[in-house]
Amino acid sequence: MTTTNRQERLKWLGLALGLLIILVIVLNPDGWGTFVRDVVASFVVQAAIALILFGMMLAFLIRFESLLPVSLSGGVLWGTFFIADVLALLLLPSIFRRPVDVYDIAQSVVLLVVFCFLAGSAGRYLRGLRDRLRKPPATRESRQTRPPATSYAEGKLYGSLLSKVLGNRETAERLIEYERRRVPGASREELIRRAIERWELDNRAMS
Repeated sequence: MTTTNRQERLKWLGLALGLLIILVIVLNPDGWGTFVRDVVASFVVQAAIALILFGMMLAFLIRFESLLPVSLSGGVLWGTFFIADVLALLLLPSIFRRPVDVYDIAQSVVLLVVFCFLAGSAGRYLRGLRDRLRKPPATRESRQTRPPATSYAEGKLYGSLLSKVLGNRETAERLIEYERRRVPGASREELIRRAIERWELDNRAMS
């Protein structure tokens, strides 16, 4: 079974379970409804605590991944969530002023099973997030070294030039510099306009 199919089944199972809970609470509010409300409240609190602890531990792992002998693999994510789930279970007695019961343990198992279904997608998302946070310094420098637009027209022209060179700022600046060598006294706005015209002329000649 693929990850997509598992997630689809999990979604429909969650919807069915939610509808069942609502029906029980509405149809039998003083009997099973009271019990279900207590279990749902306990589950929501436990899940929230587990997710908060999981997020804190993940932030630590992402921040110090280069110093730790681990990477954001599925096994590491599952182990991290297991620790967060156990800690959340141990915190329930201090929140609800009662000892841990069998339903709390069952809820912990349910949370682990749900996370197993989502671990693959979570891992891909977190690795992508980590890569975005670790953009190469050259990328930031190229944005900082680009001269700021002095007018709306110049900014619009520069955006047009960028779209023609597929967003490559180095190529755009090279075209502008070429025009500056040809017309030293021209303004940057005029140089960008000339660069666009030359680019269009060269592409018509090649087609």
